[in-house]
Amino acid sequence: MLTYASLMCMDHQKHITAKDMTCAFYQQLSSKFQTLLPNVYLKPAPAFELDICAVKKSRLLLEIEIKVSRENFKQDLRKADVRHGNKHRALREGRLPPNYFSFLLPDYLLHECSVPPYCGLYIAHWNKAGDKLLVSERRLPKLLHKRCLTQNQINNIRSKSYDRMWNL
Repeated sequence: MLTYASLMCMDHQKHITAKDMTCAFYQQLSSKFQTLLPNVYLKPAPAFELDICAVKKSRLLLEIEIKVSRENFKQDLRKADVRHGNKHRALREGRLPPNYFSFLLPDYLLHECSVPPYCGLYIAHWNKAGDKLLVSERRLPKLLHKRCLTQNQINNIRSKSYDRMWNL
């Protein structure tokens, strides 16, 4: 017999927000990175808005793009800016700062979205009890270029992100 609580849990399992995924990613995977920050803007904007900016201990930059709907996913693949044209073409050609690019999707979008082969893939899904959001890496991203960030660049990213958080 379904109870009100189990119905609420089932409903909760269907909807996963970008904020839910950001928090779960940080809680479960932050130890893998030297720096992990949400909503980072790298210049020149708007080309370099990163939903999650992850700097590996090797000083390589991973951009994680969070998508909550199929249409939202498709829009990202079409995203363009004045300076670089199509974002994903520029990523593949190594013309943008990220060394790696991954998507973070709720599990219910997995079969609706065709993730390009150079992209990594993280999946957010509820545990069996339905009370904890888990994030798992399904596919590693391909290396797009080998240029490392300098420690000064990393400090600059941190500083700008902290300033932005405190000035909201």
